[in-house]
Amino acid sequence: MDTSPRQYRTLIITNDHEFESRLSELLEDQGYLLVTVDSIVKGNALLQRDCKFDVIVCDLELTDGSGLKLLKSLKSERRLAKIPVIICSDSGDVEIVRQSIDLGATDFVIKPLDSDSFFSKVERAINKGPGELLVVDDEDLLLNLLKRLLEREGHKVVTVSSGEEALDLLEKKNISLVLADIKMSGISGVELLIHIKKKYPPLPVLLMTGYGGEYSKDEVISAGADGYILKPFNNLEIANRVTSVLSMSRNVSTAQLRKKTFATV
Repeated sequence: MDTSPRQYRTLIITNDHEFESRLSELLEDQGYLLVTVDSIVKGNALLQRDCKFDVIVCDLELTDGSGLKLLKSLKSERRLAKIPVIICSDSGDVEIVRQSIDLGATDFVIKPLDSDSFFSKVERAINKGPGELLVVDDEDLLLNLLKRLLEREGHKVVTVSSGEEALDLLEKKNISLVLADIKMSGISGVELLIHIKKKYPPLPVLLMTGYGGEYSKDEVISAGADGYILKPFNNLEIANRVTSVLSMSRNVSTAQLRKKTFATV
């Protein structure tokens, strides 16, 4: 089970030492975990090895080219495109800002940094990004397999081993999709599905079951599931199904749903 609070990993790409120092001061004080490189080449190389970053802060002007070149490259790769990117520059040229946003930047920051404004932009970038995938299964082997598989696809993944833990976690984390086994001790996957669709209707839920399971595909879909996956499955099938359901969903996170609920109380 993985329910511990996450420390946000931030990749900083800049060769401006004064700027780097200021970023470190601001973010480390807030508990962020920082990794810094000073070029596009190093940034690309690192991201090919490790895509588990919550946000990227990239300087517009680097010794080996424009940060927009890196931004365009990131947004063209499925497993990296989900990472929010903030572009930073000494200039607030309207055309550069527009181009950055058009290429997929989440936000644009003008130096020198205003601490409150910058930190708000980082927080907003992370919160606007895709939530974590919640995988629910009482078999540790399958749970770990699915976590590794989905993380290789660039998703952030949190795992629990029961429906009860899943419902508790949905109250605390920004979840964008639930992938759950049907047959579990305690709350079954179908019961979990019903609970989720009652409280978080737009949140997509995929259910998994072995051949000859208790519920048919039609019954699961009628109960509100956004997909039905038979075991044994292959890795490509899971990856494609998750990507497809996420792209079709209304992209409303549990955090956003809770905010809307509280606003109407």
